[in-house]
Amino acid sequence: MMNSTAPIHLALTTKYVQNLLNAKARQLMRRPEFQMATPADIVHDLIKHILEQVDNYDPARSAPNTFITCVVETTVAMLVRSRKRHKRAIGYQSISLERAQFNTEQRNTVLGEIISECDLRRRCGGDIHDGQRNAELSADVATAIESLTARQQKIASGLISGSEVSVAREMNISRRQLRKEIMFIRRHFKRLELEKYQENRTGRI
Repeated sequence: MMNSTAPIHLALTTKYVQNLLNAKARQLMRRPEFQMATPADIVHDLIKHILEQVDNYDPARSAPNTFITCVVETTVAMLVRSRKRHKRAIGYQSISLERAQFNTEQRNTVLGEIISECDLRRRCGGDIHDGQRNAELSADVATAIESLTARQQKIASGLISGSEVSVAREMNISRRQLRKEIMFIRRHFKRLELEKYQENRTGRI
């Protein structure tokens, strides 16, 4: 009898998953944080994280490919955040030694319209490096949101100004379905160490 994790191990050998892993590796290779990595290194890291999560797979809730895709998207966001944090620490030390100022290039993100200066200042703390930290937080939050499903993104955005009742009504889903998605979003932000931002921003998730 096949155990519950066997389908995941089998799925890792399929063309679909191999294409997914290679596509994500190419995507990350285009980012400056991964310029020293190789596609093989990135694929190895992604597979490692999939295997670490394999015991959480429930065949009654999702297909193997769906589970793997979810883990890969979350892992990509975590890897990006980890590399940026490391690069940020090195950059901060260099600039401090040179007594120079940060020169931040503003970025437009899909969440630009719902991230206000006050929110970012409250999350980062008010100091002379607010501009740099705000831009970094915006990118981190955008990456986290982009790795959610389209429905989860709509829920997260809807709860910025609406209630659970209004969001459920607008999306034509039950309160139970909504709460299930909210729990997933909360865990997602917690894994990426962004739960305090989400709590401050909505007061609901």
